[in-house]
Amino acid sequence: MREMAEKLLIIGTSNSIVNGGWSDGLASQTSCEIDKIVLGGAPFSQFLDVPNLIGEKKYKRIFVETSPNDESYPHSVGDMWSFHKLYFDFLQGLSTKAPLVVFRIPPLKYVSEESFVSKMQRKISSFLGALYIDSSDMLKSMNIRQSSAYRDPYHIETALAFALGSNLGKLSCEWDYLNRDDICSNYIYYKFLEEKYERISFENSLISEEFTVIPIGMDYKLPRPTRIFGFRMLSSRTSAIVRLNGVRQSRDIICQYIDQPNMGKVQFVPVPDGFLTKSLSVIKPWESFELGLHSNIFKPPFELAISGVMGHDDGS
Repeated sequence: MREMAEKLLIIGTSNSIVNGGWSDGLASQTSCEIDKIVLGGAPFSQFLDVPNLIGEKKYKRIFVETSPNDESYPHSVGDMWSFHKLYFDFLQGLSTKAPLVVFRIPPLKYVSEESFVSKMQRKISSFLGALYIDSSDMLKSMNIRQSSAYRDPYHIETALAFALGSNLGKLSCEWDYLNRDDICSNYIYYKFLEEKYERISFENSLISEEFTVIPIGMDYKLPRPTRIFGFRMLSSRTSAIVRLNGVRQSRDIICQYIDQPNMGKVQFVPVPDGFLTKSLSVIKPWESFELGLHSNIFKPPFELAISGVMGHDDGS
C-alpha cells in the first residue's frame, strides 16, 4: 500500500488566494497541512514547471484550480493544438506525483454551459485518471442560481466558495488514483542570475523570488536557444516592450501591468504557442514594428524586472 502523505497541494489562481474562499473550505474538511502554489492573472501555463518543483515531496492529493483564466484567455497559451498539448503535459506530470483533483470554477460567462476549453480539460482529466469536479454542477445540486453566485466575472461569492470547497473536500477525500507511468516533466523555469544588472528581492505570502532589472537597450542571452512559454515580471519595475530574439525571427511583447496601483505585484506574461528564443532585450517602444503604434502608453524608465523564463528542456 502506498504510504499516505500528510500534506495537500493547491495549484491555483486568484480564487485560490481569497481568504475564506474555497481553499479554506477544503481545509475545514481535513487535518492535513496545505501547501499552495498560487498566482493570479494568467492561465495554467505559468505552472508548467510545478511537477519539477515538487520533486520528491509527498502529497496525499493535488488540487488544480485554473479554469477562470484558462477559459477566459486560452489564446494567451496558444492555438488549440498548443493548449491541448501543454495542458496534457501539465496534468500528466502532476498525476505521477499524487492523486489529482481538477476543480473547475468557470468564469461567469461560462457558468451555465461548458466552454470548448472546459470540455477539452474534462476529457484530458478523465484520460489521465484525475477526478474532475465542476463547481457549476455543485451550484445546481445546491439549488443556487448560477448567475447570482458570482461577485464579479471571475470570482464566486466568498461564503459560497467556502461551502463549495467544503463539499469538494468531502467528495475527494477517498480519491486515491495515482498515475504510475514513469514521466519526467521537461518544463523548467530557468532563473536569471546575471550579476551585471540590478537585482531585486521580492517576497510576500505567495512568492519569494529574485528579479533581474534589464534596462533599455540591453539584453539577456540564454545559455542556448530555448522554447519559452512565458516569464514572471515584477510590475512595479516593468514598463517595456520586450523583444524575444529567435533563431530566424523575433517577437515583441508589451509588458506593463494595467491595474493601478501596480506596486509589488508579480505577473506571469504568457508567450502564446511558445517561441524558440536566443535572448530577450528591452527596446525603445517606437522601434517595435508590431507594437510601435502603442508606444504612447509607456512612460520611462523603460525596463523589465524579470526572474527567469518558463522553458522546455529538449534534453540536448
